[in-house]
Amino acid sequence: MTPYIAFLPSSAASGRKAYAAITATKKRMFATRSEAQEYLDRLASPKLVDHHQLDTIKALGVPFEELMDLALWLKLNGVQWGKVKEYILRGRGGYKPQTGASEPDLMALHHQHLSTSGHLRDVTLTTRSNLLNRLHKRSPALFVRPAITLSKGDVVASLAPFVDTPTSHNNILKELRALFNWAINQELLTKNPALLIKPLRVSEATISALKAPALEHLIRACRAPGPDEKKLTSVIYRAIFVDINPCDHTQHDYNMLMTDTTDMLYPLLLMAFAGVRPHEVDKLTWADINLEERVITIPARAAKTGGTRHITMRANLAAWLEDAPIIAKNNSIAPRGYAKKWKALRYRAGYKKGGKSWQSDVLRHSFATMSLKSGITLNELQLDMGHHDLYLLRTRYLNMRGISRADAAAYWAIEPLKAL
Repeated sequence: MTPYIAFLPSSAASGRKAYAAITATKKRMFATRSEAQEYLDRLASPKLVDHHQLDTIKALGVPFEELMDLALWLKLNGVQWGKVKEYILRGRGGYKPQTGASEPDLMALHHQHLSTSGHLRDVTLTTRSNLLNRLHKRSPALFVRPAITLSKGDVVASLAPFVDTPTSHNNILKELRALFNWAINQELLTKNPALLIKPLRVSEATISALKAPALEHLIRACRAPGPDEKKLTSVIYRAIFVDINPCDHTQHDYNMLMTDTTDMLYPLLLMAFAGVRPHEVDKLTWADINLEERVITIPARAAKTGGTRHITMRANLAAWLEDAPIIAKNNSIAPRGYAKKWKALRYRAGYKKGGKSWQSDVLRHSFATMSLKSGITLNELQLDMGHHDLYLLRTRYLNMRGISRADAAAYWAIEPLKAL
């Protein structure tokens, strides 16, 4: 038999005496509705509480104390009593509102959240979507049930595939916490199942700067598919699409090899010689490059931190940009299909599965390390990097191990005639 709860919202009590009378009674769960109602009537008779705010609701198998804690939290946060009853009735699943409205799942909440976040920058919205999409791909079970039925255990289980990548685990956890908090504020949820989950400890990987030979190899990879690559793509195409035979290569290999990366040269140079982030390059136009003043402007629309910054152009980068073809000032520096071409460029240079490992932001780290090694001061570098202080530079960006002044000199000596 489903028990009944005699429920007393905190707003029903009028004064300390009433509150003491209510909290002193331990038994608030009864076998029948009439017993629960009789209990409420006894409390109401001496006018200690407002009888109109009392009610009885089915417990639905949820622990009594858990329901009481939930209801108290809702009331303290200003949720109307009718909403409190509805939330508790929803409990841990199994209840559908009589209105017939469906309970939103996690992805539906995410899209609602995005629709109210138009004030945020595109890169922030894209990052949020990418994190939730990764979670959906690895843990689809979390997205099947209504979000209101999810527990801490469900979230922990969904994050299990990411325990070997603590940074990803923590980023997704952070996004889930923010999403659940937003849903609570919108009165779509009553609790945050991710709130008490501890982030994993992250050991920062050491990022080694690229030296001149490695960077020159990347620069030379900015080209059309070569004869050998075209021959290999013909073999891959026949094996995958015609003969349908097992093949050492995949359609991804085919797509990467067939991509012309010639127009990735200037985005690459801005990343390597100016420390511009990959997603910032995608937002730049040629109007942001001032060759006369030797300054690159990263406008607020492109910058990660949302503020405009100015980068002093190094001499070798100026030599490269002076040789750039005449392009309309409002044209984007990044080519169409930039994301795919950036992947294809690294693939062509050997950074692929079974090959060399590409470290995220390695070009920005290389710019910082080689700049400091060549005599640029920390304060000058801080302005170029767009950091609020020197802490991040000192703790993450400046890995000087194995880097000599000669390495830095060779790096900044890479000019058009030498590299190509």
